[in-house]
This record gives sequence, structure tokens and C-alpha cells, in this order.
Amino acid sequence: MAEVEIYGNYKGYQGSSRLTTDENTNTHVVDERLTLVTAAVPDIFTNKDVLDIGCNDGRITVGIGPNGEIDYFPASAVEDAGHIPYMRKIDDTQFPFKVVFTCEDFLRWGGIGGESDQCDVIVMLSMIKWIHLEHGDCGLRNAFEKVSRMLPEVGYLVLEPQGWDSYTSAVKKFPELRRNREALHIRPEDFSGILQSVGLELVKDIGGRKRPIWIYKKPLKR
Repeated sequence: MAEVEIYGNYKGYQGSSRLTTDENTNTHVVDERLTLVTAAVPDIFTNKDVLDIGCNDGRITVGIGPNGEIDYFPASAVEDAGHIPYMRKIDDTQFPFKVVFTCEDFLRWGGIGGESDQCDVIVMLSMIKWIHLEHGDCGLRNAFEKVSRMLPEVGYLVLEPQGWDSYTSAVKKFPELRRNREALHIRPEDFSGILQSVGLELVKDIGGRKRPIWIYKKPLKR
């Protein structure tokens, strides 16, 4: 039997948060969470530097990638803009060439150009429990503090937290995490207070779904 890895990709991980089925998760099908986020905060991703933490197989990252540009993936390009000529010269400031993937532990990651490089938007969809289970309560707080440091004023955090029952499911899949979970005192309902304590303000709470999506903003200094 193949060993299941705690970290990285496994088939259909983001499926529980999607309205589309596993048979309809091609990269040109926009994840419904992105639609909800952009409806709540229009242009949140347009012409922005975005860090998608825990991107899994990159489908959501690719969905964010165009940022208002023409998507050159054939299926969506034809649908959105008709037949257009393909790029003859690669420009790494344009989609899809500007999308960069890196395999790192976020708490140890120094950033592509150093942690001092700020991101306009940080996305954390259905992944925060893995940081919490691996690094404990202290690591969770450090992760939220790091997010706040990396965001400029008026930058956004898009967070889809998992409920405590999801932690139980994770332990069933990976029994070696049981001791880590038993040592946790912070619960998902405590996240809002922690995020506020690191200087982020809740601007949108998208409910009515299995997992809420919280959009936080780093306010201007007064």
C-alpha cells in the first residue's frame, strides 16, 4: 500500500470546499471561492502580488494568476476573448509566466526575495489546520504574525479556516498527529481574536457554506 504523505498534494484535497466535482476541476474552471471573494471585494486580486499558501496542485493559484489579464490557457482564452495570437516573446511579468511555485514550510520560508518583500494579498484556503497541527499554538500565532508583517497597509488576508472536527479527521488519517492535537489549546473560534491582536481587521465574513471565508485587511496607520 502506498504511503500517504502528511505534507503536499493528495487527490481531491480541495474538493470538499469546492462546488465543482472532481470530474470538473480543470484549471480553466474558476474555483467558486475565488468568485465569492471577488464578489465581496472587487479587484482584490487585480494587478496585485498574491501569495497563495498551501496551494496544493496549483489550481486556485492559476485561477488567481490572470489578475485581469487575458488568460492564455486555450479553453478560457477563446471563451473570454475569442481567438487571440499566442505570445511570441516570453514576458515573465505576464500570466502565466509570472506564476512561481515553491515548496517550503511557511514559518521557515524567507520569501522569494526575502521576507521583507511584501505581498498585497495572502491566501490561506483550507490549510491553516496543518500549520496548527505541525507547529502547535505558538506556531499558529507566529504564522498569523508573519502574515501581518508581510502585508502592506490596506493589504488583504483571505482565510478559509477548518473547524475543529476537521482536526479530528486529520488525526484519523495521520495517527502520529494525535499527540500534537491533544496539546492544542487554541480553537478555530479563537482565530479572530488572534488576527485582531496582530493588527488585522475583518472586513468580510462569507458564510452559508461548509467553511466560512474570512477577508481581513491591514488598515492604514493613523
